Amino acid sequence: MSKGLFDGPEVHLGQVLSAREARSQRQSHLLETYAPAVLVSMTLNTPGPVKNSEGLSKIGHQLAQLVSDHLAQEAVLYQDLLEAVTGLEAYWVVSQEAELVKRHLVAFEGQHPLGRLLDLDVLELVEGRPCPISRRQLGLAPRQCFLCQADAKQCARSRQHSVADMQAYISQAVANYEAQTESP
Repeated sequence: MSKGLFDGPEVHLGQVLSAREARSQRQSHLLETYAPAVLVSMTLNTPGPVKNSEGLSKIGHQLAQLVSDHLAQEAVLYQDLLEAVTGLEAYWVVSQEAELVKRHLVAFEGQHPLGRLLDLDVLELVEGRPCPISRRQLGLAPRQCFLCQADAKQCARSRQHSVADMQAYISQAVANYEAQTESP
């Protein structure tokens, strides 16, 4: 399945920005509806113009289920999964302290072989606005780059690595994961 992982419709910047705005509005609505609960929002880190494909959708659904299982202990009040041309989005509203949820999810990202593919945001409503809980707030190291282990945000900003190299890494990581999970 990982062969051709990035074979899918290409999206343009306008679609990505529209999806980001819609996600922000959805997050605000969920936080306001379920206040004072905490929101977990999941997307996949998919470099390049292809954000969704059959393979990305499959692995996204598998990872969303694992996150959902991980959050089961967190008193989930609401959950939803949306499939868009810009990629899979998953949402969970949980009745738990935001910093505790963030710590659990950072640990999950670090322990799972495909954890680096996940973008798991934990948000809470502060003065009527969605406020993300950052790794820095918790005294944790920033997310590491797929390829060089440096700060992922700095690598992305400087375009340190080619899209092709990042996609090759992701495809190989998914292939390795599938080989492990399919073998008896």
